[in-house]
Amino acid sequence: MVSGWYVGMQSTSLSPEKEKSPLAYTEILVEKGGKANKITLPDGSLVVLNAASRFSYPVHFNQSERLVYLDGEAYFQIAGDSLKPFQVRSGKQTIHVLGTTFNVRSYQEEPYSITTLASGSISLETFNEQDERVSHMLLHPNQEAISDHQSGAVSLRTVDPALACAWTKGEYKFRDEPLATIIRKLENYYDVTIHLKDENLKRILYTGTFSLDQDIQELLRIINYDERFDFKRTGNEIFIYPR
Repeated sequence: MVSGWYVGMQSTSLSPEKEKSPLAYTEILVEKGGKANKITLPDGSLVVLNAASRFSYPVHFNQSERLVYLDGEAYFQIAGDSLKPFQVRSGKQTIHVLGTTFNVRSYQEEPYSITTLASGSISLETFNEQDERVSHMLLHPNQEAISDHQSGAVSLRTVDPALACAWTKGEYKFRDEPLATIIRKLENYYDVTIHLKDENLKRILYTGTFSLDQDIQELLRIINYDERFDFKRTGNEIFIYPR
């Protein structure tokens, strides 16, 4: 597994055209296959970045707000400050926070964002491709919002936040998750490309808990307890075939 991250300075944010006054931003990139990286923000808030994630935050927050940008997955523990609301912009959504803990998975190349609330409360705004606001809702603990990047539509469900946040402790937990979703996450965690050679395989549901220190081939063998597929690894590519 390759573990690495990049820290750079820039004078604009990930979406600079929407800023009223440009700030000096720090941008952090965690590569595919990278370990989770902890960041302490200027206000004392904690952010943990997952693999294949890009995060941008100002060197100093301004007087009216705390605004950050995310492309990827991150876990947030936000320091309370009623005079400076905290905002996370990711994909086609904006999350408004005062003080709480939550997980956001929002990769530009994926069709939707997933926001999971562990404690406190957050409000979520979503937008369509024309940047028109589609919905605005309040989330409570143990709720998860799934927002579509194209339409801005949101569905809400009750979940166990420990599943979404397990990666921060070096684990991957999933419950009734389709193989296609599992594969996307494994590609980021292990910096590999996985080819599913049959459409029917994508919809098979699996439940499991794994250490991210486990070898990916060992992990795939355990997932395949019912022997519904075969796989072969060639370098950084893994091919999965139906039996």
